[in-house]
Amino acid sequence: MAHHEHEWTCGSVNRKGVAKYIHLIRGPYDPEKSPRVKVGEPGSDPTAEWRRKLKTSSAKDWEPIVLELLADGCPRTLNEIGITLLDRTADNLRALPPDEALWNLVERCELEHTMEAPIYFRTKGSTQKPRGKAGQDRPTATRAPSPAPSPGPYARELAEALGQDEAEAFALGRWEAAKIPFWVEVYAVLIEKAKL
Repeated sequence: MAHHEHEWTCGSVNRKGVAKYIHLIRGPYDPEKSPRVKVGEPGSDPTAEWRRKLKTSSAKDWEPIVLELLADGCPRTLNEIGITLLDRTADNLRALPPDEALWNLVERCELEHTMEAPIYFRTKGSTQKPRGKAGQDRPTATRAPSPAPSPGPYARELAEALGQDEAEAFALGRWEAAKIPFWVEVYAVLIEKAKL
């Protein structure tokens, strides 16, 4: 079976209506996030304090962090970027500074993206393709579920951006939205509408 060739583009992007959600769709080979921490256990965040703190940073703060992650030229979805940097899925990051940073970099043509879902991002000029089936995988940072995961490679940068220590910054990455199945259904409907 021939490998699907993606069309890549950069510059100004229409992100109105359904288009503002399409980039949230996970790729078939995206890593899994860490298991959800139960309320009351260390690292739980039932009030989504992580989100409020993340909103105090800016897209400009996140641009160098995103560029550093994508500097290897490997295409990644927002979902994979979010899991790697914050242990957060794309639906949790929509319209937050890391998401805005991606689109700022695309608009300035420092990054390019694919034109169909799942949307992949890569550095401008890279020739690497999104990873495919077994045997075609590219090296990537992933989070393997473990009872005691450690802070990711960008915890120090995140901590500095948010003015916290690394343990606090990592704890931010441990919360998961309880309504993930609802969002999966919403994305499926949006994809169907986009095909019409």
